[in-house]
Amino acid sequence: MPRGNQIARQWRILRMLEASKTGLRAREIHARLGGEISERTVFRDLEHLQDAGFPVYDDDGVWQVLTGGEGGYTVPVDTSELLALLLSEELLAPMRSAEVVGALASLREKVAAMLSDVGRAYAEEIKDHMVATFVGPGDYADGTVVRAVEDAISRSQQVAISYWSPRGQLTERTVDPYLLWYADARLYLVGHCHLRGAVRTFLVDRIRHIEMLDQDFDVAADFDARAFTGSGLGAWSGECRRVELEFTPPVAHLAGERRFHPSQTVTTLADGGARVTMHVAGLPHVAAWVASFGGQVVARAPDDLVEMVRAVLRRGLAAHGAT
Repeated sequence: MPRGNQIARQWRILRMLEASKTGLRAREIHARLGGEISERTVFRDLEHLQDAGFPVYDDDGVWQVLTGGEGGYTVPVDTSELLALLLSEELLAPMRSAEVVGALASLREKVAAMLSDVGRAYAEEIKDHMVATFVGPGDYADGTVVRAVEDAISRSQQVAISYWSPRGQLTERTVDPYLLWYADARLYLVGHCHLRGAVRTFLVDRIRHIEMLDQDFDVAADFDARAFTGSGLGAWSGECRRVELEFTPPVAHLAGERRFHPSQTVTTLADGGARVTMHVAGLPHVAAWVASFGGQVVARAPDDLVEMVRAVLRRGLAAHGAT
């Protein structure tokens, strides 16, 4: 199986071929990739795409993608599936400048063209029966930073960023960009930060300047994207700790209705409450989240989480004039 940077590069090659009406020769693909790999590797990438089932073919040295008909995609879909695709726009609206979302937008346009005027009118009407909203989503309509990050990831090239922190500090960082993470309707760059000497998460909204460097990199062999992004609540990562929370009876139903974390287990208590345990990263975020329930959720373990919740509540009381 190809590694992450190979997959990203092959995705770029596929997009190149899709955008070319007359196809491309291997040497042209090689040139468009900036000579970052050999022409022989280009051929291997094209073969990998074929092996993966993509309708990529060689016509006397000119590589193309079949878009329909014999050898192309003829995927049977139901009308309800077409409507579901059209309705997906709102779900991904916050990251609309990302390349993959642009590809989905193009697909939605093609799907809409398959419908009659009555069908399109029906699709617009049915949108009012399923609405997606987000609290404080990021706004990436400009897309300059997002596209720069995507380009650097696909090329496996380091980036230099100017990163602003809420403390008012602007730091210059060199980062090996591993992935673009969509969490809680915000976009994050995850990568190895040379300033900190470790993998860090950067909110795209706070990147004031970005420049791709002429320096390639390899993703660390021990980096697991799924494990990293799944360790915390939302966009938090790091060392996982065993957390024990008690949901009092008035909010105990939430413990059964919601999956706060993949490791979550729920035990019903005699008084009607619920005990929730999970192994999760980002205790400061967990503490703020627990405090947001106004005492209806109680932290039981670990001890430092309990103290963090108390500190959050004390600051809240002080800010509101309580002693």
